[in-house]
Amino acid sequence: MATNDLVQKLIQKGKLGSTIFINTTEYLSLVVAQPCSTCNNCKIDKQKYKIKTSGLSVKVTTTCKQCHTVTIFTNESTEMNFLRVIAEAGLLGGVNCEEWRNMLAFCGITKQSGKRQYFKYQDIMLKDIMQAAHQSADEALIAALNFIKKQLEKKEGYILEGSFDCV
Repeated sequence: MATNDLVQKLIQKGKLGSTIFINTTEYLSLVVAQPCSTCNNCKIDKQKYKIKTSGLSVKVTTTCKQCHTVTIFTNESTEMNFLRVIAEAGLLGGVNCEEWRNMLAFCGITKQSGKRQYFKYQDIMLKDIMQAAHQSADEALIAALNFIKKQLEKKEGYILEGSFDCV
């Protein structure tokens, strides 16, 4: 089987469309061109390929038919989760799920995850954002009160106007 045929078969099997931030065909061509890490076998007919997709993550597992070594290739590092980053950026930037989907489609990312995953990652981050916002508001209030104290010590009249939205 030719490399291009194998790549197209993997794209169809994984129902990829375009899910990754580089050309899908080029990415998979690079993966299938990798030799076995144990016996250096580089013949694609001597390897077995399995593809799995989840959200924006693509994982290709290769098994060498000669030495039975299993190698896993993925487009995300262990510390990186593209879907989580997109959900967090949407939350911080005020971009809703549908707007993100449209922007990603405009960039050529055609296979995307569902809203449930998007909102799950936003919920995880929301607690941290709320905590940081409360801390920032506390620090701003303390700084304002210290400023007023200094003005009173200088015997200068000063009015500090402010409003707070309480949750």
